[in-house]
Amino acid sequence: MRPNILLPLFVIVTYVDGAIFKLQNQTHIHCIDENKDSTILIYPPAETLESSSNLLEDKKWFNDDWEEKETKNLPTAHILDSRWQEIPVIKTNYLHFDLFRSVSISVYTPKNFEIFIYSDTQASYITPPIENNYWNHFTIISTDKDIITIHNNKTIRKQVNFQPKYVVFKSENETFLKIHHDRLVRWSNTTSKQPTVLTVPPTESPCMILYSSLCPNCTLHIHHSRKGKKTIHATAQEPDMIEYWQTTEVEIDPNRENQITFYRKNMHGQSSGYWAIEFQLCKKTNMVSYKINSEETPNFTCETLIKTKRKAYEGNIVEPCSSGRFGTYCNITCESVLGKEFSQCEKCQICVNETYCYCASGYKGEKCSKFCEAGKWGPSCRKQCEDCSGCDPKTGKCHHPFGKPLGRGQRNKSTAIVLLLTTVAMSMTTVCAVLLICLRLAILYRRDFSAILFQ
Repeated sequence: MRPNILLPLFVIVTYVDGAIFKLQNQTHIHCIDENKDSTILIYPPAETLESSSNLLEDKKWFNDDWEEKETKNLPTAHILDSRWQEIPVIKTNYLHFDLFRSVSISVYTPKNFEIFIYSDTQASYITPPIENNYWNHFTIISTDKDIITIHNNKTIRKQVNFQPKYVVFKSENETFLKIHHDRLVRWSNTTSKQPTVLTVPPTESPCMILYSSLCPNCTLHIHHSRKGKKTIHATAQEPDMIEYWQTTEVEIDPNRENQITFYRKNMHGQSSGYWAIEFQLCKKTNMVSYKINSEETPNFTCETLIKTKRKAYEGNIVEPCSSGRFGTYCNITCESVLGKEFSQCEKCQICVNETYCYCASGYKGEKCSKFCEAGKWGPSCRKQCEDCSGCDPKTGKCHHPFGKPLGRGQRNKSTAIVLLLTTVAMSMTTVCAVLLICLRLAILYRRDFSAILFQ
């Protein structure tokens, strides 16, 4: 059963096998995926997207024979890797583009969607099959003589002897859209005469992601002076020779300057080909966030762009992560996602695989907004304080009567003092009882009390 996310201030929903976490408050929703190579998204989409780009800055090229080109001038298909998260979301029912070489968009619509392609003398009309209430990806590519329409990496129409000038995308109602084709990438159509050297300064990241698009017979050889070699081949191609993107992780040394060489080859010995590349540093946290309208019904879910079947949760749901952490291996901190203000995931409900839910340590209640009662602590206040009547509701540490937390050594010392005072009190009580008995005997036998005591 999906938790009601109208209730808590934040909601964290956990999946496993590329686990996804969802955090939500009244202004933002955050999706975090433990699989850093995946592309995550939020349903239903929101118009404002906030995604941290991890661009590789301060890099330098030597023997550089690559050109910089916008992807709209290249025959590349739409982007379905982690760069997709960075593309802003717009909302409209009409888009018009001049067609240079390619146009790529992603569309989220519950209604019919139409594509119009115009030349100087002709017009072409397409109502493509779309998956309702899910993102659909389209690319229009113009070759020397033909026009090719791609939907979700499959060619759905090819028109020969057609020279298009512009493309119009139109829907019955306002539709969420992402425009792909304005990215600036490095490109070449010839093999290398000498290696190109990329110098990367020390960074906090131990790797970078290389996005590449190659012709069927092309290869790209990568060599790091300390991390070894890699060879990238083209992905499977359709008969129309559309250039699709692929991703490769390249290990780098975060503590020193890195030198990486690139060499372009054609397996058939030809000097021509097609190579396009783009770089980003690996992200510490694969996260995407939307700013939402507080008046909206926050019925959002986190998913991956490429749907995959997820395994059942295999972690320990009896003992949730310690305060301030979550994740399959408790390796994600609340502060890294929510900031210092919510370093302990305060007032958060944490749901594992959408079936097992608990409040963050120190909180309870349907909204996870109530503090633990005296004597209780931990997730959903399910644990009892030990060796004391009151303790810290988040950590379980016992409190001094004046409100100061006591460590284990302090608690042992306090216990010893209490036992000593109890023993002294009991001894004094015994002495007083003996004196009273003696006094009673003295009265009975009408003898002097001092004589009985000191004889």
